[in-house]
Amino acid sequence: MSQPRRRRENTVLEARMTDSKVHAERAGNVGVIRTGLPESATQLFEWAVLSNGTLYTAQIPVGADGVVVAGGIEKQAQQVFENLMQTLAAAGASYRDVAQVLIYVTDRAWLPAVNAAYREHFSAPFPNRASFVVAGLAREDMLIEIVAYACATPQSRAMLQANREDVSAEVGAGRSPQGGMNVQNAHDSRLTNADI
Repeated sequence: MSQPRRRRENTVLEARMTDSKVHAERAGNVGVIRTGLPESATQLFEWAVLSNGTLYTAQIPVGADGVVVAGGIEKQAQQVFENLMQTLAAAGASYRDVAQVLIYVTDRAWLPAVNAAYREHFSAPFPNRASFVVAGLAREDMLIEIVAYACATPQSRAMLQANREDVSAEVGAGRSPQGGMNVQNAHDSRLTNADI
């Protein structure tokens, strides 16, 4: 193998190693917020994570039983905002800490009902917001989904650190880190990764 080719291959290998190291370091900056929202052993997401001073969360209209609420857009809009408020509280934050809300609905005609639920949970000065009308969501019976970004509070960071210590202790004791979550059976007909 020629010297220049070997140098190029070594440079590519070093770049890959550097990328992996950076990714591993960044992954250590992401922590899960235990929200108390329903979970499934097969889900491929967390309800909320905290990273670099920002809380990231997406909410769907599921009740405590993990089932999409019935009753149309009014009930579903109310549920997603209640889930958001529960998540914020679990992170030691409030609606005042929310910087941006993205709202996805499957029918433009539902925006007035969504706005009514939004006003029950937020007041001026409002977060930055965008609303999207989409052809569909992950589950056919879902009419709304929201994504929110909030500023982490010192309390959020303290709660995250406590959670990391709890998980480390569970792993060290040979237990699966459940973090006090309500994990459902993988064969349960409720919330599963195929649904979300």
